[in-house]
Amino acid sequence: MRLDDFTTNSDLVIRNISETADQPITRVEYRTTDEFYCEANFFILAKNAVENEFDAFIKLWSCSIHSIEEWNPRETDLINARLIYLHHMLEMLEIYQFKMLSSNTVHEHISIVEGISGWIKANRTSDNSDRGGVYIDGEKVDSCTALQDLNILDIYSGIGFRLDWNWKEVMYQTPLAYVYFEWGTGC
Repeated sequence: MRLDDFTTNSDLVIRNISETADQPITRVEYRTTDEFYCEANFFILAKNAVENEFDAFIKLWSCSIHSIEEWNPRETDLINARLIYLHHMLEMLEIYQFKMLSSNTVHEHISIVEGISGWIKANRTSDNSDRGGVYIDGEKVDSCTALQDLNILDIYSGIGFRLDWNWKEVMYQTPLAYVYFEWGTGC
């Protein structure tokens, strides 16, 4: 994937953004109230739901931006998708690194989740009234092992988009899925 792929195929990109609500994407959130850890998100899409890695990235990225901006994907028609493409995606693509990553390097970048899981376990309250925890598609789950449970740690390779100390965006492949990971600190 390169920046040119997105500009020369803009109609395809916009159509894929407009179809975000139709995708069977699973969202796994590791939430804390800690300023450093904040939260990490995994967006998971089965490989058989898309044609290729390029389509997978567009759909996973679109799901991520809808989540961040708290937009309802069902309201994203072609007009809104074009605006998202022009005013959000192109801006982000210009700062993305598009760096190919080995399995080990992907694991290093997503390892922040281990610290977040530790924070969640250490700060769990008896009545679970806090915001921290693990959520799958918005529903809180008891387990901090959601990644193992979903079988998304058998990583083939990945692409690093943002690999800063305080912000990570990585897409990687497993045998059955494409996974988009994002984490940023509040520091």
